[in-house]
Amino acid sequence: MPYIIKVWSGADFDCVIDKQNVQILTDIKTTIHPLPIEALRQLIGYALLHDEKKDQFRFDALGIYFSRSGSFRYLTTQTIIQKCLPSLGKVDEARRAFIHEMRLA
Repeated sequence: MPYIIKVWSGADFDCVIDKQNVQILTDIKTTIHPLPIEALRQLIGYALLHDEKKDQFRFDALGIYFSRSGSFRYLTTQTIIQKCLPSLGKVDEARRAFIHEMRLA
């Protein structure tokens, strides 16, 4: 079986998909239109709010599953952070900066 889908109740994201031992934090979209940048920002926000001590799951990548076409695209979390938030470097640094800014807001 290529995918194992795990769903946690109360989560803001849709599920974690296991693809060959890569855990992918996944948002499921039903649109046929190109996704706006807000969809990527939303997924990054879910990743940066993840608390490894409190949450009962882990993930290595972020992905979007397009339910109408059945396509699934993902990249490692580190790759996405490096491309979208290059000044923050690593995921942990981005997470700390994001949480700090959220507390100030």
